[in-house]
Amino acid sequence: MPGLQQFLAFAQVARRSGFAAAARDLGESPSTLAKSVARLETSLGVKLFHRTTRQVSLTADGERLFHRCERLLAEFEDLKADAAGARVAPSGVLRVDLPVCYGRRFVLPLLAGLQREHAALSFEVRMQDGFADLVRDGVDIAVRMGELRDSTLVARRIDTQHLVMVASPWQLRQGRRTVEMHPACAIQLNDTEALGAAARLGLGLCQLPDNIVLDEVASGDLVEVLEAHRPAPMPIHAVVPSGRLVPPRVRVTLAALETLRTRSG
Repeated sequence: MPGLQQFLAFAQVARRSGFAAAARDLGESPSTLAKSVARLETSLGVKLFHRTTRQVSLTADGERLFHRCERLLAEFEDLKADAAGARVAPSGVLRVDLPVCYGRRFVLPLLAGLQREHAALSFEVRMQDGFADLVRDGVDIAVRMGELRDSTLVARRIDTQHLVMVASPWQLRQGRRTVEMHPACAIQLNDTEALGAAARLGLGLCQLPDNIVLDEVASGDLVEVLEAHRPAPMPIHAVVPSGRLVPPRVRVTLAALETLRTRSG
């Protein structure tokens, strides 16, 4: 069975992309680390590195193991600190996955504040509107919009958003008849904020999250229409992988994200 030292050696070689630099960090010889990694590969039955005379790089199996290894080693450090009776200050790298517009507007300012408060804490932030596989991609916290479908995650509700129908200012008279509108599409866009810009330019109606167009509606550049027919609000959750300890850097970030609920009441 592989020992902890083998995983430590593997993780450091992966971080440093080479045995020599990793050996200096760990106070070992390169040959000792190479043997340790080779024993780990033999034990697991997979090749973890592509080796050349100049550098090493992770294989696909190595990438998957490295992401898991980073998380486990971080938890091991937290366990040691707790066993010693110390609550360590938030530190290390926190990997965060955020939806683009919401993350840029609301979450990034929180992360900046946390980093100023905790100098030993740093963030790797990925902005995307798709759903990441938290375990496979080594993500510590993800923010997800709408109802959750993955029951393997631990979730905290941090906010809510409404979908609103907006347009550039116009007038509407309501008659007695029920009328369905199927307007022709003037322009197709694949960016949420660009859709709001198109609505401001008078290119048509657009249904968008309210937090994207708050300023424009407040200023009168956009007006909400059919407010009485808004769909049900969408929950926003912060999610973490289940079945793991929660290190200080995750705890403090979750606590900061929960303050977003005060923004929307």
